Amino acid sequence: MTTSKNIQSNNISVVLVAPEHPNNIGSVARAMNNMGFFDLRLVNPCPYLTGGEDGAKTLAVHSQFILENAKIYSTLKEALIDKQIIIGTTTRPRGHHKELSSCWQLDSFLSNLSDATQIAFVFGRETSGLTNLEIDLCNHLISIPTFGENSSLNLSQAVV
Repeated sequence: MTTSKNIQSNNISVVLVAPEHPNNIGSVARAMNNMGFFDLRLVNPCPYLTGGEDGAKTLAVHSQFILENAKIYSTLKEALIDKQIIIGTTTRPRGHHKELSSCWQLDSFLSNLSDATQIAFVFGRETSGLTNLEIDLCNHLISIPTFGENSSLNLSQAVV
């Protein structure tokens, strides 16, 4: 995840909706730390801080502090209450929903925002993504182009 020269990394949150696998949460924490982002918000996550080798801490190398400071919410709406720009991720256009942009257009979009703008990047469930109701809470949608028929990335890869 890159930021425009205007946007402060502490104004950006990564929101995972109902993540299903602790290892994915750990990998996301590591990816966030590698890119200089620290505000992880989890909506109805699986148990992720337990489980020994199957827990999130195993893959959150040098990033356990992000896991320990993650904020937990029961609804996506609660997780987004302080955000002005909400960017949902999806692999497919959704009929009546907002225009789907490529992630390659993010830099030009973000460069037009003030440095105080509060931004959330929202990622859905590993198996089914975001619901239509969750997408309705987003004011922008992006997709990440892939090659071939498999249009789904691992969660931490998508976050990066």
